[in-house]
Formats: sequence, C-alpha cells, structure tokens
Amino acid sequence: MSKYVFYALYIALLLCNLIYSNFMLVGPITYRHVIAMLLLLYLVLDEGSSLKMDKYFSVFMVYVLFWGISSVTTGYINSYLSKFFGTTLIAYIVYQSTKLLITKYDASHVLIIVLLTIGLVDSAVTILQFFNNPLGYMIPGLMRVDFIEEYEEFAMRRFDAGNSSIVIPGIIGGALHGYLSSCLAVLALYPFNGKIRIVNIL
Repeated sequence: MSKYVFYALYIALLLCNLIYSNFMLVGPITYRHVIAMLLLLYLVLDEGSSLKMDKYFSVFMVYVLFWGISSVTTGYINSYLSKFFGTTLIAYIVYQSTKLLITKYDASHVLIIVLLTIGLVDSAVTILQFFNNPLGYMIPGLMRVDFIEEYEEFAMRRFDAGNSSIVIPGIIGGALHGYLSSCLAVLALYPFNGKIRIVNIL
C-alpha cells in the first residue's frame, strides 16, 4: 500500500512542478510545496536511506553554495532564500524520489509514462494553438491552465506580430514548454521491452 502512496505523491509532484506550479494554497504556499513536504516525510520514514546525497547532487550543491555566497555579497539574499526553499529543495526531493522509484521499486516506467502522457497532451494542444484553433485554448482552460485570458486576444497578437514573435504556450507555458517538448521528443524513443515499437513513432 505504501508503494502506491509513494507513486501518487510522486506523480502529483511531477504534475505540480510541470503544469500547476503556480497554484496557490495559502499565501505564498503552493500545492507543490505541500506535496513536496509530504514526499520528504515519506523519504524520512523510509529509514532515511533514500535521502543520502550521491556525488552528482553533491556537485550541484557546491554550485548552490557559491550561488548563496554571491547572493549574500551582492544583496540578493532574499531572492536566494526564496529560490533555495522554493526550487532547490524541491529539486532535491524530486531527485531523491526518482532514485527511490528506480532503485527500490524498479518502476522507471511510471516516470516515463507520466512524462509521455504530459507530452502527448501538450503536443496536441500546441498544434491546435499553432493553427489558431479555439480547442487549443479550451483544453488548457478545462485543465485550469490559463496563460492568457482570451483566445481572441492571443490570436490577434499573433496575427499582428507574426507566428515567430509570440511563444506558443501549450499546457506548460513559456520557455519551459520548448525545453520540455524537446526532451520528451527524445524520450518518446524509449525502447519499451527493449524494442522501438509503433507506439514510439506515434
């Protein structure tokens, strides 16, 4: 049963990080903060062994240390603390949880399927948005992912500025949408059961 609790928290945190990162719960606290803390509690209760940092994340923390020193010396300490607790700590929890998912539960397929599902929905919405189809804005609206208030406003801005002048948001939004789409296009070639199948091509 605990395995499925872990799966649910892990998937919820992925969704909150990628799609619903700005959904506020109370004040500056978002849903992803709460889910991250619940997942951290799970990792602590899991004998704490899954919280041990490896050499890769340790190297990243050296970068975070120097980032902190530069922030203190240049007067950006408040911004640093906000990013540290709002982004770096959550990145650590996701990283350690992913390791647990793979090493303890041998369930890398959970991560891959979730990411590819997000990618498929995002791709369909992106194509609809590119062709100025109202469904491309209705679907994010139904998902409660809104980057603009009015479809007509966005369509008019794109028509005036040209297709290359405004970022197509998909369901992820902004530059992250482009980065994630590129990564998921590569991930789509993951060889399930050791073979590239027709589903990979689709």
